[in-house]
Amino acid sequence: MSKTYAKIYYKDGNPYPETLKQHTENLLKQIDILKNLYREELNRIGLDEEFFEHLKIACLFTTQERYLPIFRKN
Repeated sequence: MSKTYAKIYYKDGNPYPETLKQHTENLLKQIDILKNLYREELNRIGLDEEFFEHLKIACLFTTQERYLPIFRKN
């Protein structure tokens, strides 16, 4: 199975591709970091664990658009 790339970053003119799997894993890690850094503030404005579960699901759907034709724009 071939790799599907989500992004390509450049450093010093050299490309560093990020696979869709790596990109998804990084997004989910960033959600956890956000949640842990700002837990009290986010809870105070009503963003609880359910919000973060929905955010994770949204990230998964967003990254899957490259695989599923129903999400692709023609």
